[in-house]
Amino acid sequence: MKIICLMENTTCYDDIKAQHGLSFYIEWNQRKLLFDTGASDLFLNNVKQRNVDLNTVDTVILSHGHYDHSGGLQAFLERNNHATLYIREKALEPHFHVHDQKISYIGVPKDVIQELKKPLRVPQLHFTKESEMIEEGCVLFSNVTENQFYSKGNDGLAMQEGITYVTDDFSHEQNLILNEDGKWILISGCSHSGVVNIIEKCKTLIGKEPDILIGGFHFAKPEKDGSIDTEFATKIGTQLQTYHTKYYTCHCTRVEYYQYLKQQMGEQIEYIGAGDELEWQKDEFCKK
Repeated sequence: MKIICLMENTTCYDDIKAQHGLSFYIEWNQRKLLFDTGASDLFLNNVKQRNVDLNTVDTVILSHGHYDHSGGLQAFLERNNHATLYIREKALEPHFHVHDQKISYIGVPKDVIQELKKPLRVPQLHFTKESEMIEEGCVLFSNVTENQFYSKGNDGLAMQEGITYVTDDFSHEQNLILNEDGKWILISGCSHSGVVNIIEKCKTLIGKEPDILIGGFHFAKPEKDGSIDTEFATKIGTQLQTYHTKYYTCHCTRVEYYQYLKQQMGEQIEYIGAGDELEWQKDEFCKK
């Protein structure tokens, strides 16, 4: 098993581009999966630099209906016309950020939605259920309804009902579980539903916490002076430490919060940026 981070907010490589967004390329059990596509076609640079052949991808998973995870989908579709896209149906509905009476569209780009609705694309679309097995050891799940440790990073995120805007319930969000050598790997996008709540839902499906979690935790933006909500971060970190899970975090966790959590959690947590590779060796990932 191998995972390459094709796009993330940060990078430490000169030949790799970084942009606010997320995309993972995953090789697992003879499948080649793309989990999210970043915010634009910029991820194509990193595809080339990491020698990834998008035409061989057979499975695409969209974690949720926000532009920074779906903006590169059009570029992918121009290079691959056969992969199945697993997506929550509500991910194609409009999503917004509402702040100080300013309404910003943050959903899947409208040109991408138009492309997916074309007759030639419809056979590739698979609208996922609350829990769905793609194959043995590969499961998608959504409908995380618990609300422990609500993140203020979700404030202002909305969906449209008629002519009004209501608080997003993130029913368009889904998560991936993979089994490798008896170990469970949980991959999330932004964890809008709450990383703790997602882990708890995962436990109901596999009977234990995941051995590894890869994804963002969606903390609120740091203040203008760079300060963060250390009280909330400490509560999250304390709870995450109760699980026998190794965390590779990124994107909406934000570097400032990661650095704070690293002091608390030590080797239990690492950051993964654009261009980083995780290779499965002896029941764990080794970061290249």
